Amino acid sequence: MHAPIYDGIEAREIQAAAGLLGIDQRELPDLLPSLDVLIGTTAAAHREASDIT
Repeated sequence: MHAPIYDGIEAREIQAAAGLLGIDQRELPDLLPSLDVLIGTTAAAHREASDIT
């Protein structure tokens, strides 16, 4: 894993969630780019929703 804090989420929380989902620890480097997409999309949607109200 890279930084101990990943966009506000601690690395150990990501590792724990991945473990609960049965994701092999060796797959975590591949998981992080997907998290980038999810976090970016969620943040954009949140900003858009805030602009509407």
